Amino acid sequence: MKRIPFFSGEVNKIENYEKFYFTKTFIKKKQEEYSQNKAKGWVTALAEQLGYRKIQKFKKHMEEWNRMERKIPLKYLEIIGVERKTLDFTLELDWEEFEKAKKGPFIPKKAMLRLHPAFYGTMEFPEGTGLEEAIEQLKIVCMEKKIRGFIEFWPVKTIGVRSDGSSYEVFNEPKVRFSERFLIPEENLQSGVIVGGK
Repeated sequence: MKRIPFFSGEVNKIENYEKFYFTKTFIKKKQEEYSQNKAKGWVTALAEQLGYRKIQKFKKHMEEWNRMERKIPLKYLEIIGVERKTLDFTLELDWEEFEKAKKGPFIPKKAMLRLHPAFYGTMEFPEGTGLEEAIEQLKIVCMEKKIRGFIEFWPVKTIGVRSDGSSYEVFNEPKVRFSERFLIPEENLQSGVIVGGK
């Protein structure tokens, strides 16, 4: 499922949860320690070690690696002193936090309606509307208008409703995989589960 940037779940945002919080904090701390222990030209030297010629591009990628927003070269992690054992531990902590956040509570304020391809609207729920009630209200609108709708609780999950009234959940799990050369945060690999409807 693609996220729609302008809506982005900020309205229904889950407070006190950040995906990959422990792992991002650990990688950023190691990068800061590495930079403090090196000479003035450490950025250029590190960029060269990783095969970068353009420093600005390297800096941008390094910031994205530290935020776990793109695949991270294992060589980068090795150079800045990230130990695999500690990394595995922080990833485990991130899963534990996700499992807690997954339990809610989820208080819906707005839903997004896909009116036409690339054209979206919103639907507000009255204050105090429970999640199940919000899903039922969204189902009615989606079936009447023959459209799809979403209630996004960023960064934990999205509940989608199809035009036939069936609904499903998509979780934004803190998954990673390791290739021969990279740690790959799997931002878009989500598990869909049917939660009702046809």
